[in-house]
Amino acid sequence: MEHPPKRADEETTSIVPLLIAAAAAGAATMTAELSATRLLAPWFGASIHAWTHVIATVLGAMAIGYAIGSRLALRPSAQLVARGWVIGGILFVIAPFVAPTIAPLLVPSPETQTPITIATDAAWGSFISTLLLFAPAVLMLGASTPILIRLVALRTTDHTAPGRVLAASTIGSLIGTYLPAFFLLESFGSRGSMIVAASLCFLAAALVMSSRIGRSLASISCICLVMLVIGRSWPTLVPSASGDTLVLEKESAYQYVRVSTTAMDGATATNLSLDEGRGEFHSRRLDNAVTTGAYYDVLACLPDLVGGAIPLDVLVIGGGAGTLRGILRSLQNSRVASVTDVELDPIVAGLADRFGGVAVPPDRVVIADGRAALRSMRGPYDIVVLDAYARQAAIPAHLGTVEAIQLMRDRLTRRGILAINASLADVESPLGQALIATLLRVFPEVRTVGVPGSWNVQFLCGPGLPPTPDLKDRGDALDVARGWIRAGWCTHTSVAPGAFVLTDDCAPLETLARKVR
Repeated sequence: MEHPPKRADEETTSIVPLLIAAAAAGAATMTAELSATRLLAPWFGASIHAWTHVIATVLGAMAIGYAIGSRLALRPSAQLVARGWVIGGILFVIAPFVAPTIAPLLVPSPETQTPITIATDAAWGSFISTLLLFAPAVLMLGASTPILIRLVALRTTDHTAPGRVLAASTIGSLIGTYLPAFFLLESFGSRGSMIVAASLCFLAAALVMSSRIGRSLASISCICLVMLVIGRSWPTLVPSASGDTLVLEKESAYQYVRVSTTAMDGATATNLSLDEGRGEFHSRRLDNAVTTGAYYDVLACLPDLVGGAIPLDVLVIGGGAGTLRGILRSLQNSRVASVTDVELDPIVAGLADRFGGVAVPPDRVVIADGRAALRSMRGPYDIVVLDAYARQAAIPAHLGTVEAIQLMRDRLTRRGILAINASLADVESPLGQALIATLLRVFPEVRTVGVPGSWNVQFLCGPGLPPTPDLKDRGDALDVARGWIRAGWCTHTSVAPGAFVLTDDCAPLETLARKVR
């Protein structure tokens, strides 16, 4: 007896749950991929190399999963698809709570690392961690896709099954790309984002299973999400180490933020660290002094180099939690008219009460990317300080180029000074020579001042910079830093042979930062 062909509405109804499941699985994959880099950032950072390792590992696991799934698709079953998604979801739940145990084993102790070695250590550590923690889960999701395509093909009368499943999966991937960046990471952190990815896996499995099992899986997914929303008490992501006491940790839309205290020369230092920079700090405060014993003190002496008695307007690109602003207001208040901090991360800027103090008008804090702020803020400013970092050791590529330096020069007054804080082995290193060559494209001369006992070198230039640092001690806490400037002052007027000039087209600052000579 011949049966009539299926009506279009019957066909569509039968495959809609499968397509929604494909979209949920795609969203889970991208949510997990983006969250994986952020989850590992406290140990390995989020450099281009770390991102490359995560993306490559995920793509490799997907490829292997597709190959395995194509064989399993010869005998397709909804149970097989659901099983892969459930296992993947369980692994996603486990990964963020295992990471704090595995990742530290792949990171050398902070005492043995330098700005030159930290990037290489982080790159390999992120690759191995991603391989161990996330590749198995992604492989399971990849293996389910060919089987799902086969199931959809069996329920349709044409040959559009692969296209439909891939389209649904891609739409889900788009959603999974936006969710972490614009909502999940800042609201629930990387661990919460991984739980959302797991919930999407359970939901996808529920959509392809029978009603009884499907309801159970859907309930599990909802329970995970409810627990995430009601409240959570995660264990500390990066616990206190020897000589270091954790005060606060947060995950912003940009990075992992950590505040800790440590003993330093009879005082207690409160340090703000970002991502993998356990031995670095982006803001500092000492409990018994206004100064920091670090490069901020040198930058706080810049008003002494500017001629005239008119109070100065200062712009700090990469203001962090306001450390420099706090020192200027405490020790150079009569010389400073206003301080404008530009900080990309609102979470970091919001910690100012622990470091530089809350900005009071005429001072202000602008939450923006430094390059975008330079274009919109006309100034002019008597002092412009570039103290922005990417991945601990390098100035962000778009802020260290000839074009960016030209923007900074255009914001200076006729008595203005531009100061750039860089982390490097010495001025003769490839990064040091590249910065000098780049600055000499914009200014006739460059001065450098090294900070004793650190990797920080200050690059100074501008129309208001004197030929020699005629700084007199004033009997205040900045006299030590004034001595550093007098002792370390060096003038550069020519470009070294082979020095790299950094431009918007090519600015390999991270690569240069890892080279010594």
